[in-house]
Amino acid sequence: MVYCIGMRIERGAAFWILGGIVAATAAGSALVPIAARPGYESALVLAPVAALAAGLLAVRTVVRARRAGSQAKMAELSGTALATAMCGPLAATAVLTVAGAARGFCDPVQGYGYLVVGPLACAVTAALSGVIVGLAVPGRRWPYAAVVAVLLASLGWDVALVYATVQVKVFDHLLGVFAGPLYDEDVRLGWSHLAFRVHTLARLAPLLALAAALHDTASQRLDARRFKNRPAMVAGALVLALFAATFATEPRFGLRTSARAIRAELGATTMTEHVIVHHSAALDSMERKVLAAEVEMRWRELREFFGTAPRRRLVVYMFEDAVQMRHMTGTGPTSVAKPWLGATTVVYQRSPHPILKHEMAHLFTAELSPGPLHTPGPLWGLMADPLLIEGTAVAAEWDGDPLSPHEQAAALLLAGVVQDPSAIGGLGFFTHQGGVSYLLSGSFVRFVWEEHGPDALGAWYSGAPFEQAFGETRENALARWEKGLRSLEVPAVWVSSY
Repeated sequence: MVYCIGMRIERGAAFWILGGIVAATAAGSALVPIAARPGYESALVLAPVAALAAGLLAVRTVVRARRAGSQAKMAELSGTALATAMCGPLAATAVLTVAGAARGFCDPVQGYGYLVVGPLACAVTAALSGVIVGLAVPGRRWPYAAVVAVLLASLGWDVALVYATVQVKVFDHLLGVFAGPLYDEDVRLGWSHLAFRVHTLARLAPLLALAAALHDTASQRLDARRFKNRPAMVAGALVLALFAATFATEPRFGLRTSARAIRAELGATTMTEHVIVHHSAALDSMERKVLAAEVEMRWRELREFFGTAPRRRLVVYMFEDAVQMRHMTGTGPTSVAKPWLGATTVVYQRSPHPILKHEMAHLFTAELSPGPLHTPGPLWGLMADPLLIEGTAVAAEWDGDPLSPHEQAAALLLAGVVQDPSAIGGLGFFTHQGGVSYLLSGSFVRFVWEEHGPDALGAWYSGAPFEQAFGETRENALARWEKGLRSLEVPAVWVSSY
């Protein structure tokens, strides 16, 4: 054993292996340019690894104390667990600092802030939680399984929230912060991050107090019989009260989203025959009538394109601005549609709304794909196919002002921006810039829709092999599509603009 900053560190194989994994994760991040410094991306990768390592090392501290017959009190166990668990995250911070010095820092204050809010705070929380778990669960091996189960349960709660609501952000007290879609570049620390860690403290502190009140130093276990003691009763009441209070205030601080919270924030609803729009109460009666007319017009246009329509009303959450949408859902101004919920988020703009039809198209496709996410692709859509998802939405919103996507795609080819337009399937979608891939996939989907109609497109979207859906190989269709693009006449001014 050695001492660091006045606190005991328990060294051993587990210490070096788990700490080394945390440091190695930071080194791996340093090899990727976007995560090669202290910042959101490196914190996102590092936080769950640091939490797992910290939780396991903390349990190890308790198990070793129990086996040795130690009479250590709660404070000593917690201090040892913290000192042991924090070495890996601190080493990882040093690695990222060196990488940042070599590659350049983007914003050191924000970067280190994310490391503090993310992996460093996660390691502290997981270590202290690991001490509680280690004391609560008997045996030598079960405590390790229990702390892993706690982390998995926390992850499961995150997945459930993202699945059941329109939020895409995650504030996980043990696993860190996920700010939303990776293509949203405006990711910065704000007051919500401070509120998040205040909530963590408000939940963890009474839990530690309760564990201390129940702690039996002779057995290094939590003794439920001590609940009758006044300190344990007070701590237990605080646990319940603060958990309830922090859970109730999460939507107010932007830590969690619910449909009710969003409706309350927006303040008004316009309902048509086929669409429910939740929007700002500041819209006057004329703006609401125009909005209702537009969503119904878009619904009819999409029904004609798809040849079918959703059986339930679509839901559109229309926020006043990108700041409000980001606070409530975690994304803004980028919109996110969730077909399985039949709901999408957009920022309000006067009619004609530039992306409303595109987002509604995503919701129409829920009727075509039967998986849990109602998205096309392998494993029941869990490995979603971006070509089909975004290409179908672009093909459905088809706008020819001033050029159709066919003509824009042709301009990209003539300008030499795209060398192989057929490489847009699967991961090939991500080999081009986002806008380019959207255009190419939209043009191709529109091409096969124009030739074969909505039923064939629906069959392909539902999982039928391309050849079965369209009566020809995908390679042959791609070749004919590319040949058609190259034959289009596009004004030179548009070609030169790329």
